[in-house]
Amino acid sequence: MKLLLISLFVVTTLSASSLYLPINSKISHDVDKMVLLSKMPSAKRPYSIKLLHQYNQKIRHTYPKLYKRLEASLKKLLQNITIESAKIQLNHSNSDLILNNSNGVNTNSTYYFEATSFIHATDYLQTSLNISQYQENEHSTIASNNSYISFGWDTFQVDIGYRDHWYGVAKNSALVLSNNAINSPSITISSNPITSYHIEYDFFYTKLDETDGIVYQEKYHTGNPHLIGMHSSFTLFNFLEFGANRTLFFGGGPRGNINSPTDIYNALFDTNNFDNFHDGFTQDQEFGNQLASITLKMNAEFNKTPFSLYWELGAEDTGSTTIYYFGNSAATIGLYLPLLSDKHSLRYEQTSFQDSWYTHHLYADGYTNQNSSLGHWIKNHRPTNGSSPANSYELSHTYQDKAWLMENTLTVIDLEDIEQKAIGVTSNLRFDYSSLHYEYQISIYRNFQDELEICNTIGVIF
Repeated sequence: MKLLLISLFVVTTLSASSLYLPINSKISHDVDKMVLLSKMPSAKRPYSIKLLHQYNQKIRHTYPKLYKRLEASLKKLLQNITIESAKIQLNHSNSDLILNNSNGVNTNSTYYFEATSFIHATDYLQTSLNISQYQENEHSTIASNNSYISFGWDTFQVDIGYRDHWYGVAKNSALVLSNNAINSPSITISSNPITSYHIEYDFFYTKLDETDGIVYQEKYHTGNPHLIGMHSSFTLFNFLEFGANRTLFFGGGPRGNINSPTDIYNALFDTNNFDNFHDGFTQDQEFGNQLASITLKMNAEFNKTPFSLYWELGAEDTGSTTIYYFGNSAATIGLYLPLLSDKHSLRYEQTSFQDSWYTHHLYADGYTNQNSSLGHWIKNHRPTNGSSPANSYELSHTYQDKAWLMENTLTVIDLEDIEQKAIGVTSNLRFDYSSLHYEYQISIYRNFQDELEICNTIGVIF
C-alpha cells in the first residue's frame, strides 16, 4: 500500500507531455529569437510547445514586445482544440528541384495546401493532425508529415506517427537528420530538459519508404530500409550546450533478415567489427550505414548585443579502425544575431563536407527517403549522385516591423568536381492583416549548368 501511494504521488507530480511546434511554423522567426534570449536548450527540434511557453516567461520584462507576440500564439496552441495553421500556396517555376528542409516538396508543384490541428484530450494525451496536398511528377500527392499521438510525461514522452526529427543546433543545416525528406511513421521516446544541467534525450525508430537500390549478393533489390536515431544533450554554466547525435540506416529487402536486437547492438557499439568493411568481412555481412555528430552552442552578449555561435562536427563511418576516430567528416559553423538592431536580425551558416557523404555502396539512393536527403539539403542540388567534397554558404537577413516581415537569403554551393558554383537568392515577404498572413516569395537560382531557375510563390496562411 505504501509503495502504491508513493507511485501515485510520483505520477501526479510529473509534468504533462506536450505537442510540438512545427519546424517551419509561421512564428518560427520569433521563436528563434526567444530561444536565444531565454537560453532555452535547442540541440534538437521540433520544440515542445509547453517548453516554449515556459521559457517565454523569462523574457517577459526584458523583451516585452516579443514576449506578447509569442504569448498570444502559444496560448492559442495550448487550447483543448485549435488549428495551428492552414496554408494555401500557388507556385510558378521553370525548375525541378527539391525545396530545402520542406519534407520532400518539389518546386514543380503548381499548388500546395497544408493544415495542422492540435487536440489536447488530457494533460497526458494529445494528438496532432496534419494533411498536405501538392503535385509530384504531375500527380497529386497527399502527405501527413506532422500527424502523431503523444502521451506520457515531460521526462518520458512517447510519440507515434509521422513526426519531424531534427538533430543539430543549426537553423538550416543539419548534418545527420533534418526535415528535408518526407516523414515515415515512427515511434519516438524523448524528454524535455531534466535537472539543472538540462539533460535531454531522443530515441526513435522508423521504417522508410520503398527503394529499389538495395545491394545484396551483387544484385539490386527492392525493400524498405530501417532508420534508428539517437540524441542526447546537456548544458553547462547556462550558456554552453553540448549535444551528440547518431543514426543507423540498415536492412531492407533481403538485408532485412539481419536486424535482430543483437545485430543492432553490435553495429552501434562495435562498429568496426560488425558494420565497416574489412579483411575477412564480406559486403553482404555489413550491417548498414551510420552517421554521427557532436554539437556545441554558445549564447553570449557583446556590447549589449546578444548572439549565438554554434558548431557541429559530423562523421560518416569511422576511421583508423576504431570508433573513437571520425571517418569522412563534415562540419557546420554558424552565427546568429537576433537583435542586430530593434528590427533587424542576421544569420550566417557554412557547411563543408569531405567525400562520400550521403552515398553508400549498399544503397544506390544513399541516405535518403523518397530520393530526398535525410540530412543536409546540399544533396538536393547535386546534378549527379556524386560524392565529391562540397561546401555550402548561407547568409540571411530578416527585417520585422509590426505587420511586416521580410527575409532575404543568399546561398552559394561549391562542389569540388564541378568548376561552376551554384548561387541562389531568395526573398520572402510576409504581411499580416486581420489574423491572416499574406506571403510572396521569389527564388532565383543559377545552377551548375549556368542555367537560370526562377520560382514564384504567393500564399495565404490562416
